[in-house]
Amino acid sequence: MKCRLIATVSAAIALFCAGTVGAATMNANEILNQFNLVTFSDHALSSNVHGRAFVGGDLTGNSGGMTTSNYTPPASSFADVTVVGDVRSGDVNTRGHATVDIGGSIISGRVNNASSVTTGVADLTQVRDEFQATLTAASVGIRDMASNATTTAINTNQGTRFSGVAGAVTVFDVSAASFIGNELDIVLNGASAIFINVSGTNLSFSQNFNTDQNVGANVIWNFFEAETLHLGNRFVGSVLAPLATVSNSNNIFGTLVANEFNQNGQVHQQAWAGSLPLSTDGGLASSVPLPAAIWMLFAALGGLAVLRRKF
Repeated sequence: MKCRLIATVSAAIALFCAGTVGAATMNANEILNQFNLVTFSDHALSSNVHGRAFVGGDLTGNSGGMTTSNYTPPASSFADVTVVGDVRSGDVNTRGHATVDIGGSIISGRVNNASSVTTGVADLTQVRDEFQATLTAASVGIRDMASNATTTAINTNQGTRFSGVAGAVTVFDVSAASFIGNELDIVLNGASAIFINVSGTNLSFSQNFNTDQNVGANVIWNFFEAETLHLGNRFVGSVLAPLATVSNSNNIFGTLVANEFNQNGQVHQQAWAGSLPLSTDGGLASSVPLPAAIWMLFAALGGLAVLRRKF
């Protein structure tokens, strides 16, 4: 009995250690803060992603940069670049001493300047699925938040302005068809966070964005039902589009979450500094669920404690 239980404990510890990547517990706030890019499927690279990136499928496309700037990514247990599938792109240039985890292998291209490149990393599919469930639920939660603000016009019909409510979380509900003119502007006005729910399935934006890029750290654009989304001009704020294939032609200043990303412009780190209420934080009060291995470890350790009392 004692030998069997010790063997079970040893197996549980081995299983737990082998799956430490998948064991990370993160809620939506933490994911949006720690990552500059999250996709659930492929990412076609042809420009730069300046912060930490998680690619849920293959990294494809042409040459480009990942974490190639003077930005310092927020602290995280994840690598600077994580690719669940294969690297099938041109050369990927990383900042010096970057870490890269790949679930598959490098089929084409090279990863340059990294301090470590690890292929065949286990459990990344599980992490991807947990990220997808958490962030999709967060998008639904933001969609269902009560609106407490309305847009105003810039110089009658020159554009659309979103002004925050001082000292409050500010929520807008708009349709893509309601945008007027050629300009967009966001004014925090003392708001702790601004959430902009945008309805519509096939969307394209080409307005000029007048907002300072630093405002993006407190803004989430929630494209909760978008299937395709094109950002044709500079865009400020995190973009939450968990169902969409997203493409861009200019810089994004914030975290991008997409099903798939066809990149033609840079993604700049503006780490999420607001806070999602727990009820909208991926539908979870704390975090994505722990994998089965850790519960097996807890059970085995509990059994060992009982056995020690008997002996």
